[in-house]
Amino acid sequence: MLDAVVLFEPDLVICPFLTTRVPKEVYERVLTLIVHPGPPGDAGPSAIDWLLMGDDGSIPGADATLEYLNGDRIRPGRTHWGVTVLGAIEVFDAGPVWAFEQFPVNIDEKGLTKSELYRGPVTRAVITAT
Repeated sequence: MLDAVVLFEPDLVICPFLTTRVPKEVYERVLTLIVHPGPPGDAGPSAIDWLLMGDDGSIPGADATLEYLNGDRIRPGRTHWGVTVLGAIEVFDAGPVWAFEQFPVNIDEKGLTKSELYRGPVTRAVITAT
């Protein structure tokens, strides 16, 4: 990534759906925007997976959330989800929010998969937000 930035000298770098950190040398050299498949405040990996499991954001911590979701309680999950475009900083998924777009979601919809979300409403929201 750094070699490409040095070679092409872009004015802007857009990084959709990262799984690794952007090198500090990149975001210090050029404005770098991260596209995160979750609403503002939803930091970390596997955002769509948590959504599909029924996490509604009410319980802090992955272990406690999994324990609750594995119980016998029926929960509706979230009715909406979104994507956030944020500036790259040293802390993962914690930079300033530049844009946010949300969309309705029904995790009980027949045939709804992570891939289907990415190919449909997530991609449309990314285009709008970016």
